[in-house]
Amino acid sequence: MKELDNEFTFGPFPTDALTYKSKTVVEYQTPAETDGLGTHSWLLKNGAPIDGVAILVGDPPDLFLLSERLPAELAELTPIILGHAEREAARPARR
Repeated sequence: MKELDNEFTFGPFPTDALTYKSKTVVEYQTPAETDGLGTHSWLLKNGAPIDGVAILVGDPPDLFLLSERLPAELAELTPIILGHAEREAARPARR
């Protein structure tokens, strides 16, 4: 139990911009050169922001997390990609 004596921080990263789409869907942007949800996995900080969506799916819920960093000339695709991910996550599971 000594290993669990660490302090845990709960809540969003301070620099992330969050857009709550519903109780289970949150879009986010981690600004360039900052730590946030976008850099919490495999994407590293650099000079471009990271956009993404976090979605709770199922019961009990699983977390679906999409993080993307597109070149500036493709940035207009971000809302299309995020919207598609949100629609797919809302569909019933296929067997």
